[in-house]
Amino acid sequence: MRKTKIVATVGPACENPSTLAALILAGADVLRINASHTTPARLEEWILLIRKVSGSLRKTVGILVDLQGPRVRTGLLRGGGPLLLKKGKPVWIVPGAGAGNGSVITTPCREFPRMVKKGDLVLLDNGLLQLKVLSVEKGGVRCRVMQGGLLKENKGINLPHAPATLPSLTKKDLTDLGVAVRHPVDYIALSFVRNPEDVLALKRWLRRHREIPVIAKIEKPSAVRQIRPILAEADGIMVARGDLGIEMGAEKIPAVQKGLIEQAHRAEVPVITATEMLETMMEKPRPSRAEVSDVANAVFDGTDAVMLSGETAVGKYPVQSVRTMSGILQEAERHLKKFSAEDPRQPARRTTPSPVHAITGAALKAAESLRAKAIVVFTLSGRTALLVSILKPACPIISMTSSLAVRTRLTLLRGVIPLPMRRSASTDEMIRQANQAILQTGLLKRGDPVVVVSGKQALPGARYMAKIHLLGERLISR
Repeated sequence: MRKTKIVATVGPACENPSTLAALILAGADVLRINASHTTPARLEEWILLIRKVSGSLRKTVGILVDLQGPRVRTGLLRGGGPLLLKKGKPVWIVPGAGAGNGSVITTPCREFPRMVKKGDLVLLDNGLLQLKVLSVEKGGVRCRVMQGGLLKENKGINLPHAPATLPSLTKKDLTDLGVAVRHPVDYIALSFVRNPEDVLALKRWLRRHREIPVIAKIEKPSAVRQIRPILAEADGIMVARGDLGIEMGAEKIPAVQKGLIEQAHRAEVPVITATEMLETMMEKPRPSRAEVSDVANAVFDGTDAVMLSGETAVGKYPVQSVRTMSGILQEAERHLKKFSAEDPRQPARRTTPSPVHAITGAALKAAESLRAKAIVVFTLSGRTALLVSILKPACPIISMTSSLAVRTRLTLLRGVIPLPMRRSASTDEMIRQANQAILQTGLLKRGDPVVVVSGKQALPGARYMAKIHLLGERLISR
């Protein structure tokens, strides 16, 4: 069974219900809605469509809404552009709603002059075009073209040295959040996180409306520098290698990726590795060899999930991209222990010992000694399943919970298969339900050994419990 989860971005390529269903059946565990490319009304339609299609398939699928955040972009161009920027030539960046032309580029960001200083680099269109700030003046920012080319409308502007002057939540973000809490989604991804206060601002807003876990997107150098305090506040992180590579330099990303994944595991939060993982499949039915190695190395680094962006949103082969990703992940997992830099299952990663840490560590050791077919986790909040997932057991983790919201959130966690159950009056009844659900799904067969574990359950008899069990065996209450 594949353990590393797949986050697939939805878009025009999979908006047909049958294609969306095929995407889920091919192995998409979590579906991402990129709010940068959708209106609030369309966001609502996507959420309802995903719930309807996944419900008809009887598949538990998570939904992640990725907020646009304070992205700075270039404005319109006279005649629709493009504008030719010649190396060595001067150019002005002027805030406002007008159209640029000749030596003038506009930006809707009114604060732009306060975000740069003399000598700063201004990167346009994913870093393909580079400007250097010569002076900041009343009418705008005067620059020199360092790397030229054609500039089209509405392209991203990256400022590697910009101070944190823009609010972390824009008006569009707040409108999109209103939709996300009205039709509850499973995760909110916060773009361009710069410091822990950005995460806290979103969590404060959510506490007033509806608690939804926050994934901090790490795509700014300042976020890498402050990763520990960010991890203390976030419920997960995404290694967003696109903007991060633009601002830090692509050559630094492999080491940064490994470090971020390791830090996330120490903080006991899941991590998604994202951006350009199978980019070739936007146009072709097969990935490049380098892309296959990239995906496999993310598994060896210990990532919980990998993400497909344009491949499934606007690419020509959305379903095939998910199938291909799933095959790469399964093959990499077969060799995980051999090629990982360290044993990813060492409980020594844990920094805050507690009863639930002790019981999950004991469950892991029991599963290894017994060569158990699965670890069965009973959880109310999902916390116990997360802690077992962080240990990366060789066997699957089957998580039993009575909460639909918890089940859909568990879809992001490595190795976790969420199954429904009813609230139980006894531990025997809990295990009977697990027996029935697991055998009905065909995940395991009667007589298979499993390790049962539960954390701080409301049911006293199940509190911090670890038990060896044979599936289907008769339970005798004492």
